[in-house]
Amino acid sequence: MAFLINSKQQRVLRQTLLKSYLSSSSNGQREQMVLYRNLARAFSGQVKEQKIIDTNQVRKVKKVFKDEFMELTKFKLSMLNSMASYTMFLFHAPLAGVGLIPSLTFLFATQTIAMSTQCFGQVKEAHQDSMMVRTHNRPIPKGTISSKSGCMIGTGLSVASFLAYSQFAPYTWIVSNSIWFSYLCIYLPMKQTSPWNTFWGAIVGALPPLIGSMAQLGTPFSTEALLLSAYIFSWQFPHFYGILYENKDDYKKAGFKMISNEDPKGKQAFYQISACSIFNTIVPLGMYSTGMISPVFLAPFYVYQAKYLISVWDFKVKEASPQSAKKLKKEAYMPFIVLLLGFMASTGYNRYKKRSENEVLNTTKPINENSLA
Repeated sequence: MAFLINSKQQRVLRQTLLKSYLSSSSNGQREQMVLYRNLARAFSGQVKEQKIIDTNQVRKVKKVFKDEFMELTKFKLSMLNSMASYTMFLFHAPLAGVGLIPSLTFLFATQTIAMSTQCFGQVKEAHQDSMMVRTHNRPIPKGTISSKSGCMIGTGLSVASFLAYSQFAPYTWIVSNSIWFSYLCIYLPMKQTSPWNTFWGAIVGALPPLIGSMAQLGTPFSTEALLLSAYIFSWQFPHFYGILYENKDDYKKAGFKMISNEDPKGKQAFYQISACSIFNTIVPLGMYSTGMISPVFLAPFYVYQAKYLISVWDFKVKEASPQSAKKLKKEAYMPFIVLLLGFMASTGYNRYKKRSENEVLNTTKPINENSLA
């Protein structure tokens, strides 16, 4: 059966194809893909010289799926966890250095397991996410990615992580997956049963540095790893409470058992944040005393820490208003980023300095022996 279509009809048909392909209805996904296939066949049969979707539309489709994947796996947040693990991995590495391949393999392993955790987390909380203004546009509630597809992506990432971890010390994968299990099987269910979920979530979120220590030393409990984990643990309270009190009505509507339900003005939250703020102001001094961070980076850290402490007081004065909570969340980021970058830079510099000193000793040692002879 032949029929003619003009250029305007072609544009309409191309738009129809694209809309069908990007349909947000997960329940009708199969029927829509059949429609897309049939339309594509009809269109290609009648307009052989025309592309079904032009270059700009192809780019748009790719960008949509890239953005959805990044959101599903929380790529940037996962990268922060990965860097916390990798920095400890580098700190404990042999002085001779770590090759590019082992470094990339470890980064890949930690990144993919973190992404898998976030992916399964969104699958598990898809119903709650759909009820919250903050999260209703995530891929699964929106319908651009189905729960089944989310599970497949999460499984693939987890398997890839396992294969990468097999290159390192035994039980590294077990330490990493204990974090995965604790997050998905303990922390997420606790969000619907107890306000203590924040405390447990902070513990789980503070564990990534132990992975780096385990991979290099065969034990997760090095002094340096525990110090960095202690800082991350205390940092997570102001960070998460900033998110929580900015969206407290959302969390309550979704049925989560949060401290904000019984403490809407943030009095109890302020005491917890204050205790953690004192702690994460002192911990960097311990990191300095163990050689983890140079004093060059302590100065900017404490500048940003002072700005953060001001936002903590503002949170109390304004009784945990959404604006003060948003400011608290924002100001909490910079001290953490400066500290982590400072730790990375200090580790790199110290390793370079020690290698240079060893090279000097190795070159002067034969001279000294000859002179004695």
